[in-house]
Amino acid sequence: MRNAMPFVLLCSLVAAQDEKSSEPIPLPEVQAAMARAKVHNERVLFVCADPADGLLKKLKATRELSEPMLYEFEIVELHGAHAKKWLGDEEMPALVIADDEGKVLARFARDTFLDEDGNVDAAVLDKWKPHFCKPVDANQKLQAALGDAKSTGRHVLVRFSAPWCGWCKVLERFLDRPKTNRIYRQGWVDLMIDVERDTGGKAINEKWKGARKGGLPWIVILDGDGNEVVSSNVQGGEHDGANIGGPRADWEQAWFIEMLRKSAGNRVGPDELRVIERDLAEYSTPSPKPPAPNPEPGPKRAPAPVDGASPNG
Repeated sequence: MRNAMPFVLLCSLVAAQDEKSSEPIPLPEVQAAMARAKVHNERVLFVCADPADGLLKKLKATRELSEPMLYEFEIVELHGAHAKKWLGDEEMPALVIADDEGKVLARFARDTFLDEDGNVDAAVLDKWKPHFCKPVDANQKLQAALGDAKSTGRHVLVRFSAPWCGWCKVLERFLDRPKTNRIYRQGWVDLMIDVERDTGGKAINEKWKGARKGGLPWIVILDGDGNEVVSSNVQGGEHDGANIGGPRADWEQAWFIEMLRKSAGNRVGPDELRVIERDLAEYSTPSPKPPAPNPEPGPKRAPAPVDGASPNG
């Protein structure tokens, strides 16, 4: 009997390991959504449903829900084992709201957002609202970023954004690319100010931008004392004064790299800037269209008439 305990303990450890290994590996989409939620002061909404049901499309098509979904959430669709991790005792379809650390704040069963006929019940919005993030003060964010920059010898890259701004997402996705992000964080403190959701965000945008051209995203790089170093408005040349926004065109890319060069200080060298430059060029190159599929075999068609002649001569 003295030898039984080690055996039981070993079995328990193996069982625990098997249970742990059966858990799904966290999806990159989930991790990315949480990271974006932290930057944008949002929650993560998990839509747990069979993709064939089209639940997310139904929710977005509901007028009362479309704007809150755009402004308040990073959204991830889940099914199977990845959905079960978040469902708790609920069954699919269900909705789950979590914070940017992955803590579940609320779960919503089917009957809270769908009626008996499967139509979306917009009244679920009232149940979502208590879980929305409270607005953050844009000036407090700016002051914190300036303090971080000054203590680390970096500059602050301030990018003004809005939830509906597609080009803002283009810029953000580029800055998050692994090759670029490592160097970017080394030389700059990243600060996103939402001109619609952050308290005072629009006023700060107007203060720094002044009468300069362009919409969103608009970028200004500041030193640790809050002095402007350079902005996303081109200086000189054919595009003088134009805002590069989410840099995709060659001239926009060139000015973005020049902005970094002007503000890199001694933390980012020429070789590292060239890495970012190549990464931006690769990111901005349109993906090639897939080749057209081979035509299905079938009956040969008569040649087209020439100069009005009949195919039959």
